[in-house]
Amino acid sequence: MPRSKAMNIEKVGSADFYASPDFVPERRADAALGSRLGTWAVVVAGTACVLAFEVIAVLAATGGHLIYALEAPYTELALAEQIIQGHYGLVPGEAAAPSSSILFPFLLTPFVALGIGTVAAAIINLLAALATSLVALLLAEECGVRLREIPSLRLFILAATVTLALDLAGLAMTGLEHSLHVALTLVYLLGLVRFVRRGRCDWWWFACIIVQPV
Repeated sequence: MPRSKAMNIEKVGSADFYASPDFVPERRADAALGSRLGTWAVVVAGTACVLAFEVIAVLAATGGHLIYALEAPYTELALAEQIIQGHYGLVPGEAAAPSSSILFPFLLTPFVALGIGTVAAAIINLLAALATSLVALLLAEECGVRLREIPSLRLFILAATVTLALDLAGLAMTGLEHSLHVALTLVYLLGLVRFVRRGRCDWWWFACIIVQPV
């Protein structure tokens, strides 16, 4: 063995090497965490830019008023008002199930009580769209796709393009529960992939399976 190589091995194996600044596991862990958070920030920023453009375009077209293109979200808001009164239905005294989701009107009730139900429905969906981008990133990483190796600008453009291609912004501005369903579907897929690869069931996977249908 060459003397220089033997000296390097001896140096690496010595206690002085592990005590030196060249070997700091915490720095490597911090660098890995910083890289991961940076990737998350870029993806969220790409998605957020498209969502912001959608909101601005809607407000510009409606004179600053938040108006949904469908009547369904207003049905859910009206149902939420009746839930506050202790009744489930659109007409007082007449029970009915007019909503396509059981839980979403209940989620809207505290905001309807505060008089911000219309805005809250949009905010919930926009947050769900951002969550969708994050869960998609986690799913890609779990499947071995090394998104952290993609340059930040390209990753930003990729996130914005996927958001446009899947119309996540348009779906969020319907005011319905569909953005939450998309996010929960990806959470379910993430849990499924983790179960197949690791043979372990995460508690949040079971929670997602129970909540998603309602």
